Amino acid sequence: MKVGIVVPYSWSFWGAVVEHAELQADALRRHGADTRTIIGNDPPGSFTRVLHPRSGRHDAPPPDIIPVGRSVIVPANGTLPNIVLSPRSVGRISRALERERFDVLHLHEPMTPAICVAALALARVRLPGEYEILPNGVLIPPAAEPGGREHQILFAGRQEARKGLQVLLRAWPEIRRRTGARLRIVGADPLAVRLLLTRERISDEGVDILGFLSQDDLTSELLRAKALVAPSLGGESFGMVLTRAYACATPVVASDIDGYREVMTKEAAVSFPAGDEPALTEAVVGLLEHEPRRAALGAGARRVAIERYSWDDIGRRLVEIYEQAIAS
Repeated sequence: MKVGIVVPYSWSFWGAVVEHAELQADALRRHGADTRTIIGNDPPGSFTRVLHPRSGRHDAPPPDIIPVGRSVIVPANGTLPNIVLSPRSVGRISRALERERFDVLHLHEPMTPAICVAALALARVRLPGEYEILPNGVLIPPAAEPGGREHQILFAGRQEARKGLQVLLRAWPEIRRRTGARLRIVGADPLAVRLLLTRERISDEGVDILGFLSQDDLTSELLRAKALVAPSLGGESFGMVLTRAYACATPVVASDIDGYREVMTKEAAVSFPAGDEPALTEAVVGLLEHEPRRAALGAGARRVAIERYSWDDIGRRLVEIYEQAIAS
């Protein structure tokens, strides 16, 4: 079975959808499928640096990637995704579909231009149809112990207002005073975080700004942290970073928003009203001050990840759905 995974963003810049597509491809290959990913790419050079001020990965994509054009930053849903909008990408997609002869196309965010809309039109499928909903899979490390963690908490996300980093930073001086913990910030541009600290007049005492990390390094950070804090204000569709923490036996403190409720569970996480700095402070302090409870939530988080979000299981279920689609 040959599967074409279609992503409207750029391979060069990390994001939840790009990460999901890469892990999906790995899982499908473990189940015997042959995959290619149709996606944007921004090769290194001065032109890319002008268009994209934030850092990304600018080495050559792996052989299973089919790049179809450069991306541009398009403000949408409170974020700044890197979307391919070039009309030239349509011809490249058409040639890729003709050359690769996929048995199945799997589109991520199918109504997003230009890559997914073009693939949807060129594939001549019928839409709508019958749907089966699967959760997003998550990378699960082979081992993760909830205890013995370093005295630090982790924020993982881009520096965008909807991610709520400013809420966490405003609460941080009190959390630091009461617990002595460190805050590790991953994924956000270091300069943007520094400017935010300056604007909010918040000391960087106990704050480590790590910038963009590889998947392996992010996993290592999650395995060391006592908790992940996700203070998003809204606009989240699923909460991939929450399930990443679960997989690492790391309990979560997260805002009570629509996008997180599907994955939030009392055996793995603690919620607080979005934007409520005192409530966030109490949730984090309460977790760090009671190690047996924190470790129990970490163990529960690991169980939830394995039972619900294992890529091995999600990959198997995807292959079954693909086979049914091909047979129909």
